[in-house]
Formats: sequence, C-alpha cells, structure tokens
Amino acid sequence: MSASFKELGKFSKQLQVEEYKRVYSIKDLGQKTQREIVIIGKSNVGKSTLINTLINHCISKTSKIPGCTRSIGYLKLRGVNLIDVPGYGFSSVSKGRKKFWGQMMDEYISSNRCDLALVLVDSRKGIQLIDTEIADHMGCSHIYLYTKYDKYNQVGDLLPENTIAVSAKTGTGIHQLREIICSDYLQRNNT
Repeated sequence: MSASFKELGKFSKQLQVEEYKRVYSIKDLGQKTQREIVIIGKSNVGKSTLINTLINHCISKTSKIPGCTRSIGYLKLRGVNLIDVPGYGFSSVSKGRKKFWGQMMDEYISSNRCDLALVLVDSRKGIQLIDTEIADHMGCSHIYLYTKYDKYNQVGDLLPENTIAVSAKTGTGIHQLREIICSDYLQRNNT
C-alpha cells in the first residue's frame, strides 16, 4: 500500500472504518443514515485495491482472478458509507452466480440509496459503452476513475471530462479522491 496513515492527514479520522460487513441483500444494509458512495466497475479493475488504499487498511480481498468480490461490502465511515459491489463483465464464476450478482445490483440501484457512483475504468482501455451505461443507470452523480494509471503509457493525454486518474501503487489521485469522499463531512464539521 503506497499511503501511510500519516499521509492520510486531515482525513485519518473520517476514513476510519466504524462498521464493516458483507451482505447479499439490500435489506441487510439497514436504514440509510448518511451519504452512500458506491464503488463500481468491471471485474478486476481494482475496486478492492482502491478501497484498501483509501482507508489505508486491507479490508477488501484482492485477487488477480476476476470475480473476487462476491457480495455487497458495506463500510461505514464518519459521514459516509462506501459500498463495494461485484464487478460487471468477465469473471471466473458460473452463469448462476453472475445472474445473482446482477439481481443484487438491480436491487441496490432501484433502492435509490446511492448519492455518488465512483465508476472505475482501466486507464489502458478507457471508458467503454458498458461503463457509461452503468453510470447512467445508477441514477446519481458519478465520477469515472482511471485506475492503474501508473501503467498508462499515454502521458500528456487529456482525460475525459468528469474523470480522475488514480493509482494505488503510486498514490496518484488518492488525495483528491479522499477530499471528494470526505467533503460533506469536512464542510459540516469545519475541519
């Protein structure tokens, strides 16, 4: 992990996990009491790695094999919940499992709980049609995150509008993302 607890600076208290659980139904998330940010993207795009980097703690399981996240992850932080969902697209699981994941996602989307969607996109492939369809389908504001930016060779290219380059390895964009996640908390508490 590239960022130390000290580097979290003013965000260290806000990004401490107060509660963590994995669920298979929206009902198990309980009543929404604060902002929710969903982290969504294709399988193996780096969702779990990004969560671990943001909170500076290895809470989400990572793997090189697509389909590692198999449930909805709920991380309650101060002022915001981070929601980690299974990836879409290719994964090494059965059709039945993919169908179940799709149902979980549909249930989450139709619940209108999401305040912001962070749509992760592999920077080497760019935003694809499925990414824009998912972002539009979420029914809330969204930001594209170009993950694995340390492997992106087109230095100097302009990023698409509403996109932030991030790299868990080098820390690129992590501070900016933490500011976005904590912004409401910071404004409410004048810190």
